[in-house]
Amino acid sequence: MTGLTGVIIICAIEPYNSFYARGTHLVDSYFPIGAFFIFLVIVLINAAVRSWKSGYEFSTEELLVIWCMMIVIEAIPYSGLLRYLFPTLVAPNYFATPENEWLTLFGPHLSDWVVPKDSMAIEYFYEGLPSGYPVPWKAWLKPLVAWSIFVMVIYFAMMCLSVILRKQWVEKERLSFALVQIPAEMAQQSRGPKLKASLISSKFMWFSAILPVVLHTLNGLHGYFPMVPNLSLYPGPALNFADRPWTALNGIRFSTFFTVIGFAYIIPTEISFSIWFFYLFYRMQGVLSSALGLSINQQTCAYRQGMGAYVVMMVSIFWLSKEHLGDIFRKVFSPKSEVDDSDEPLPYRWAVFGLIFCVIVATVMCNAAGMSLWVSIVILLGLLSIVTVISWLISSAGLIFAEQMFLPSDYIKTIAGSLSVSPADWSLLAIQGAITHDMLAIMMPNFMNSFKISDYSKLKRRSVTMAIAIAVIVGLLVSYYSYFNVTYHYGGLNLEPYCYTIASQTYFRQSASAIQYPAGPVWNELMFMIGGAIFMGFLLIMRHRFIWWPLHPAGYLMHLTWISGVVWFSFLVGWTLKHFILKFGGIGSYRRLRPFFLGIVVGESIIGVIWVIINMFARVGYSILPL
Repeated sequence: MTGLTGVIIICAIEPYNSFYARGTHLVDSYFPIGAFFIFLVIVLINAAVRSWKSGYEFSTEELLVIWCMMIVIEAIPYSGLLRYLFPTLVAPNYFATPENEWLTLFGPHLSDWVVPKDSMAIEYFYEGLPSGYPVPWKAWLKPLVAWSIFVMVIYFAMMCLSVILRKQWVEKERLSFALVQIPAEMAQQSRGPKLKASLISSKFMWFSAILPVVLHTLNGLHGYFPMVPNLSLYPGPALNFADRPWTALNGIRFSTFFTVIGFAYIIPTEISFSIWFFYLFYRMQGVLSSALGLSINQQTCAYRQGMGAYVVMMVSIFWLSKEHLGDIFRKVFSPKSEVDDSDEPLPYRWAVFGLIFCVIVATVMCNAAGMSLWVSIVILLGLLSIVTVISWLISSAGLIFAEQMFLPSDYIKTIAGSLSVSPADWSLLAIQGAITHDMLAIMMPNFMNSFKISDYSKLKRRSVTMAIAIAVIVGLLVSYYSYFNVTYHYGGLNLEPYCYTIASQTYFRQSASAIQYPAGPVWNELMFMIGGAIFMGFLLIMRHRFIWWPLHPAGYLMHLTWISGVVWFSFLVGWTLKHFILKFGGIGSYRRLRPFFLGIVVGESIIGVIWVIINMFARVGYSILPL
């Protein structure tokens, strides 16, 4: 019940916090501060209970289950699902005009179980309900049921993929899984009468937590009392060149995120080095292009490189897993197989056939909605491939932010051209953007982290599976209730502009353009895609053949997104500090200073939630993660 209570609190608060109050997001990262704050409070209360009367406290295993339940739902109440989905479902009707012809272009292809059709429900969604009117749940019944089924099918497919890849990533490749280390160490307890959790009892950790607390307190108070000094951690663009080619460097930011610095310290140095190196490499590419007078859209170039890099990375993931996948194949199809899956989150047969079943069901639903069979298959396989690569990024690089900057449909548009897809397909592909555009929060990385964290105790993975399944169902229901109440009370036009009025229209503008102006393959973008694939292949070959090779593929994948421009400097700081500590102090100094860097992560999470609480009442916002 404690874990479910945390799930309910987060899912009930986050829609109001992020859409209306616009405070620091409780869930919008792979180390969600809302879940961590609640977990920390539980751990501290647990320590007090243990000191008072041993035997009444939560065990390590119970604490870890609570953590797992709270982190898996971070993909629901904001970016992972609700932020874009429902505004996009309403947008084609609300924003339709005679000029854009959306009702003609999209109306015949969007059925009443895909988007709401009730005109009053659509109007009030954006303009708010009149006083005393209830939320029009009946108008949303069909779309809510249909989309809930579809989303649960995709979630279960992600869980099956996580089960299939868990052993390979955790036991064979031994990825770092940096994001589970802090909660796992906090949950550790001795069997004796006293608490001996190494991290919780570390005075050094608590001392370092003061640093971000003090700085964020001063900066937050500056919004209320301008005489309080503002020690800006997120300054605007620091470079402002007036002459080419150096204007390509304009926009570089030197933002300081304590959480990123802390995790950069504990992940492998080759990863933290590669992240900031490839970002600066990307910016220098812009300088070179400008110097040569090339008329290249640098962002489009990077995004298409990312498309090619993701394909090669996906192939690499399964190529490296071929022996493990062979074991799974033998277990599934050979009754005499000696492969033991008794400690896996699900039996391998369930995982393999479950994945196949989910792909079939999702494909049938897309096809029933009006999408061509081949487009449905491409989109679904593209989505699952993208989330697999992002999960590998989170697991290996310890990133709290990661996403791709392209949609599955971009492969179709780039390779085959928009004319290869029908108007009905493009109508539904506009909605595709709502669930694949922003991968700042998706379910699969947190499934993997949940399965990994069980290694820190005697926790049975199948008990974790059951707990997180319950958490997801409860999280969906609570998030729906909170989201629709916030939206219909205040009106979408008065809430976060980007998701309600900008992104929701952007998807349909793009689809309208593809329908009205069909085109063939985009050859120059296809060349960038091929170039990204070749370079990623080169990085993978060098990394696996030469132990001295300093560049990690994770850095290349990260630099192809806008997030790298936000966090690169913090990775540089973390890498630099770790490099010199190891060089001059050795591994002993690295281990002694580790609690300090974990402490700044803890401190930033604590003060972040405190400012969320203040902002919900005072409405003078201060965000510690301004993404």
